[in-house]
Amino acid sequence: MKRAFMLITVLIFILAGCTKEEMGKDAIIRWTGEYKVDGCGFFIDLNGKTYKPDNENKISEEFKKNSAAVVIDYRLPNKDIEYNCGDLPEKQKANAIEIISIKKK
Repeated sequence: MKRAFMLITVLIFILAGCTKEEMGKDAIIRWTGEYKVDGCGFFIDLNGKTYKPDNENKISEEFKKNSAAVVIDYRLPNKDIEYNCGDLPEKQKANAIEIISIKKK
């Protein structure tokens, strides 16, 4: 009985940690500037929430403008991302998003 309980508990933790990949969703990408000049990098507005990409380095330079309507494939890793931004003394937190692909709408 203990073994079955342990197995069920482990399965629950594994399944809770899984993320679902979403394909072809409309979003807005916002560029707030380079970190080294007090900017905050990219943000993604999706389904009424704001997310911070945890893989900003994979986003093309062409998106380093104000904001743009995009279509994205993504995963939500169920974690917060911490980042330094502007001249704020403390780290900021936002919901993380992993961008798989992104293109202008």
